[in-house]
Amino acid sequence: MKPNAILTGLLVLAASALAAQAENKLVVYIECTHATKPVSQGTGVVVSPEGHVLTARHVVPEGYSCKGALESRTNPLRGLIRPVQDRNLDAAIDGKLLRFIPNEGETFAFASFCPIEAGTVSKDLVAKGFHRESIAFPSATAGVLSTHIPNDVGVVETDAMTISGKSGGPVFLKDTTSIIGVVAGAKFEPSTGQPAYFGVLSADAVAFAYRIMQRGDSCEPEVEPKVADAEAPAAKETWATTAVAATLPPGGGLTIDAEKAELFFHQAGDFFQADELMKARELYDLAIQHDPSEAEYYSERGYTLLLLDELKLAKADLDQAILLDPQYADAYANRSELYEIEGQWDKALEDYDILLSLSPDDAQALVWRAYAHIEAGNLEKSLDDLNSAIEIDVRAEDAHAYRGIVFAQLGDFEKALSDFDTAIGLDPQNEEIFADRGLTYLEMGNYQKALDDFDMALSINGSHELALEGRKDTCSFLDSC
Repeated sequence: MKPNAILTGLLVLAASALAAQAENKLVVYIECTHATKPVSQGTGVVVSPEGHVLTARHVVPEGYSCKGALESRTNPLRGLIRPVQDRNLDAAIDGKLLRFIPNEGETFAFASFCPIEAGTVSKDLVAKGFHRESIAFPSATAGVLSTHIPNDVGVVETDAMTISGKSGGPVFLKDTTSIIGVVAGAKFEPSTGQPAYFGVLSADAVAFAYRIMQRGDSCEPEVEPKVADAEAPAAKETWATTAVAATLPPGGGLTIDAEKAELFFHQAGDFFQADELMKARELYDLAIQHDPSEAEYYSERGYTLLLLDELKLAKADLDQAILLDPQYADAYANRSELYEIEGQWDKALEDYDILLSLSPDDAQALVWRAYAHIEAGNLEKSLDDLNSAIEIDVRAEDAHAYRGIVFAQLGDFEKALSDFDTAIGLDPQNEEIFADRGLTYLEMGNYQKALDDFDMALSINGSHELALEGRKDTCSFLDSC
């Protein structure tokens, strides 16, 4: 090898080493604990300057509390919370959003994302994660994708990389700090709920739901990680500011500080997630005071007010959110829930119609509209929506559960039982589904199976009223109970 060729080779190796170091700084060791259950360990990746961490849902079981360490499992563990944005993702998708609580003035290096496209198949990739038996730093596995087409839950199934054991770990484009996704379950064992085999959950599939991830500028190889700018961003000048112009004092008087507003907004979200709704409301107030042009701020405050049972104020906020951005889908979802609470099913259905015109493939929105149709007595329309939801997402347990209710009300008990069985297989700890199936068995005159289901529902939730009443009614038909 000629001397200049040797130098070139060394520079390439040095660049790759720097890229690997930059990638490692974004990787998070995750450890989740429970008072009575085994520890759950996995990996995540920082995806925003505010400390949001993307991982796999199965790494973070319900009822567990989690901590994380950046770059090395030997670094100090910091608390991780479930931010409000996490509720935007369909439960059938094996993705989960966590968040470090930043120290004052702290920003995080973070990974941008690139969509999985046809051209991605030819690119070199690196999957990183913390094996249980590994040393302190994340290990890496190189490979390529064999396809760019995801399955129905956003996972690209591939055997091109040995990624088992790196649950939730980032999959980087080689020599960049841009990810195409995280290691996730491509298929799950029904008996355990654990992945049968793995794939790559496309970052593009979750970025829209979370709305905090940033697409890479070019999605081409780069060495340096993206770090949040130290300077405050300029005040936003958008058409939405015209919607609040009428509220300004004569001659103006409002100074928008988008940076402070965003900080208050994220703090409010943290308190909302912790179920401290009054503190969340106060911080949403501050966010809106500093930037009244953001539809999302009004929508989230409106939903908080809804939960605080301040329905008139909630309605005003949700109307304002829609005025600011008529394309903001979440505001319609939140306002439709308010209408449901008030029993205004026609208005709820109008908002669901708009929501689905904006997001026609949103299986969860179809389920919500189906529920409103049930309450409004439109069983056939409800059935149409539930069929569509299941066609989009066959793992949507609430779609199967509601369709079971509709079939039962239509007198098609066999189809109802089939849907309830499917729903219970997807969510075996849901007392509502056991109670609904118990009622169906009760109507069919199968009293022992009805009793078994009511007992199962009560073993999960001993105060479930429908199960208690159903059990009492069932026992009146049995000699012993």
